[in-house]
Amino acid sequence: MNGGKLGIIGIGLLGSALAERLLGAGYSLLGYDLDRKARLKFQKLGGQSVRSAREVAAQCNRIVLCLPNADIAENVIAEMLPVASGSTIIIDTTTGLPEKMEELSNSLRQQLISYLDATIGGSSEQARAGKAIAIVGGEPEPFDSCRDIFDCFAEQTFHVGPPGSGAQIKLAVNLILGLNRAALAEGLKFAEALGLNLDEVLRVLKASPAYSAVMDTKGDKMLNEDFAPQAKLSQHLKDVRLILETGDKHSAYLPLSRLHKRMLKTAETNGYGESDNSAVIKIYDLMTKQPVEADAVGEPT
Repeated sequence: MNGGKLGIIGIGLLGSALAERLLGAGYSLLGYDLDRKARLKFQKLGGQSVRSAREVAAQCNRIVLCLPNADIAENVIAEMLPVASGSTIIIDTTTGLPEKMEELSNSLRQQLISYLDATIGGSSEQARAGKAIAIVGGEPEPFDSCRDIFDCFAEQTFHVGPPGSGAQIKLAVNLILGLNRAALAEGLKFAEALGLNLDEVLRVLKASPAYSAVMDTKGDKMLNEDFAPQAKLSQHLKDVRLILETGDKHSAYLPLSRLHKRMLKTAETNGYGESDNSAVIKIYDLMTKQPVEADAVGEPT
């Protein structure tokens, strides 16, 4: 299914990175975003900007969604349905509640439209470099029909099961990833309090058993206070809320994620919501004025 135009709806941080990869691979790409600047940037990359999501669906059988949350994705899909053909495959990269994605897939299947919850592991910069991973839930046939798309931006692609399963694993990935960032930030702030050379500390950490990949992607950004967004802190706070909501439904005990949510809310309240996730390190300055009490881990979400 390599012929024809591809569609992409949502050309922000991640969407523009995927668009670059797809255009670089030679695909003809139609795109739509509410933001005029995003549409102009897309056109400069070589894409064809259109005036609505419906126009994308009318011309494309395979459509990638890169939208802020699942509610927006559902609204966009509803807008596209009247003109979508029975052979349409929707590739939804949104991180949402797994059961909602399963319900959406079942609803679309009744209209002969295929749906893949194709969550992305990695920042927009990692996707732009072809170093992200794709974690895909959905039926085998549409997944196989879209493997060429995933190969454009993903170093590895995992087909993990039926609809909703991609979202489930992505929430687990994001839980660990976010806590790794917070742990790195806390370690660096600890080292700073001891008066250590933080560049040297980061170099040692990367060689130590404490190593995690966030040291490569976020370590220098933390030290340099370079908070230009590759993925926004508010987006991760949204994911932590999804993690806790899903955990509550399955009686999962998540004390670190509850504390993490309070920390991220403090950062967002203090103006870091639109900053990169590396801005988690600023929370440690803020907490000297607004400490999170130890018993906060037991508070409801």
